Amino acid sequence: VAATTPNRWFVRKRGKAAAVLSVFDASAVGFGAFFQFLITSIGWRRAYLSLSAMCVALLATVVWLIRDQPQDVGMQPDDGAPLLSASRNQHDDGGIALVVSESGNTSEAGDTGEEEEDRGSSMTLLAVLKERSFWCVTGSACAFLLFWSGFNYHAADVMRRQAGFTSTETANSIFITVCVAMAVSAISVGSIMDRWSNTIRLRLLACCYIGISCSMLFLLTVESSTAATLWACCYGSFVGAQQALMMPMYAMLFGVKHLGKIQGVGTACGIFSSGTGPLFFGIVSDSVGSYTPAILFTAGLTAVTCLSLLTVNSEDEHTVKAAGGGSQGFEKLDSTAPVEL
Repeated sequence: VAATTPNRWFVRKRGKAAAVLSVFDASAVGFGAFFQFLITSIGWRRAYLSLSAMCVALLATVVWLIRDQPQDVGMQPDDGAPLLSASRNQHDDGGIALVVSESGNTSEAGDTGEEEEDRGSSMTLLAVLKERSFWCVTGSACAFLLFWSGFNYHAADVMRRQAGFTSTETANSIFITVCVAMAVSAISVGSIMDRWSNTIRLRLLACCYIGISCSMLFLLTVESSTAATLWACCYGSFVGAQQALMMPMYAMLFGVKHLGKIQGVGTACGIFSSGTGPLFFGIVSDSVGSYTPAILFTAGLTAVTCLSLLTVNSEDEHTVKAAGGGSQGFEKLDSTAPVEL
């Protein structure tokens, strides 16, 4: 829901919306330090009860406020303009018609070409599953999540062993720096990414994964708090940019009509990878007494899989057809007749 709904509410401003959501994701990275503080202050029982109450309150608020798409409340993406405008053609019987262009996209006052593209064409799930671009994006994300989840779960122990920190509190404090770096990077990238083409976004996403892989290797050399802080800034910056770029990626590549199903498949793959990461890191640590092999493996896997993104051209045959050319596997509006509401 968090990844799908904003992509339906925003088209021209998707990058900015992704930046805001990425800031909340960044705050979750520093939550471990906050939760450690709660446990120390009020005990683990009260800490977990407080966390449960907070989750229930937030979930109830979200369920009450959220709407799947702006059309459900008579609005349009981005600007909140009324969905129905007086400039539309009126039939003699009082019905309202949308003027449909030859490309199959609806034309109405205030619409931009990007909005028309987003509404007029969307790839079906079966068509997306046959696209190499989908598996390149999803595969590289899963490789990163293998490290992300495994490292976050064992973060305090990793920092104690690799950086020599003697206390959990000191190790957790490093992730406050990661949190801040993620937020700054996500806002910076998200505020300007709407100006870029999908191909540029894919290239930058690949660069982020390469930077994350280098940061993983840098972690193996950290031996002081100063080096750990520098690592946190580098790692957080790359992860923040990756999250801002990745959040709207499926919608930008494949449209929003079937985004829930497409996002569901991608999320399922990510959940499997995230669930495997902590187990993998734990097994490696118990077997060899170090997290180094796990870090090296996940860094290499992330670097290798992200190279596939450099071979993806979003302006290829399928994506061009998604923009209005028509293709099997795309659902488009009928270009020969007005759409009656």
